[in-house]
Amino acid sequence: IDFALLVVAADDGPMPQTLEHLAILDLLGLSAGAVALTKVDRVDPQRVSQVRDEIELLLADTGLSGAPIFPVSGITGDGIPELQEHLSGAAASIAGRRTDGHFRLAVDRCFTLPGAGVVVTGTVFSGTVSAGDRLLLSPSGLPVRVRSIHAQNQQSDVGTVGQRCALNITGGDIDRAAVHRGDWVLPAAIHAPSDRIDARIRMLPGESKALRHWTPVHIHLGAIDVTGRVAVLDGQSIKPGESGRVQLVLDHPVGALRGDRLILRDQSAQRTIGGGWIIDPFSPKRGRRTPDRLAVLEAMELEEADARLSVLLDRASGGID
Repeated sequence: IDFALLVVAADDGPMPQTLEHLAILDLLGLSAGAVALTKVDRVDPQRVSQVRDEIELLLADTGLSGAPIFPVSGITGDGIPELQEHLSGAAASIAGRRTDGHFRLAVDRCFTLPGAGVVVTGTVFSGTVSAGDRLLLSPSGLPVRVRSIHAQNQQSDVGTVGQRCALNITGGDIDRAAVHRGDWVLPAAIHAPSDRIDARIRMLPGESKALRHWTPVHIHLGAIDVTGRVAVLDGQSIKPGESGRVQLVLDHPVGALRGDRLILRDQSAQRTIGGGWIIDPFSPKRGRRTPDRLAVLEAMELEEADARLSVLLDRASGGID
């Protein structure tokens, strides 16, 4: 996601879901966006001004601080042209993504079409795909071939990073029942499901309790919601508003790569409690808190790949995978 449009109704004002969605955007690292203050035709100007002030206050401590607010009405059309112009300008100003690297599509829906067969839809996280490509459905590992592509609701020969795509896929063991929300479509080279993931997590400041060792949670990554437990690696807990390293021990293997963003919700899936990013998707089952392992994670958190590799090679006795 490059840009977010937060929608708040002028008559209701910020609601609980507004706060949660804003928190999730912040945890995902979003720093570009705008606010649509809708239904301004239903209230007086004083109410519009009041809600605008509330929104500015909510945004102040997030990555969307200072984002423009557009009072609009879908009934009268007031403010819509200005919002459209801003969105068009924002889209034009966003630099193009790198299209190299392996293709990854996070499946969020699957259906069948008469005469076509199985179609999966989702967001392309990286790389490009072309009709005829041979890939895998992960984590099941089932081989698939891409018969055709719709990108941004149009027939296309290729799909690329950042797009919404629908892939018509075929394979000997592929039917609708074999595909699940949260699966990935990707090449065999990066098919490596894991049920232990090291990550850096930031707790939301509004939480009433610290995140303690072995807390059960829901983990949202790509399009999947998987349950698991949090093994805190730095101390015994992470206080509200603070961050720390954890190992996520999942109930089912998932596909993940370093840098992927994730969201944590509580055991009952009623509220978001924190989120962060993956440091190492291939955590060891033993020795997760040893000094050597924590030093590896510290190196893995370095931003530049060559710096990470250099530090890891200095520490390794038998080479680096």
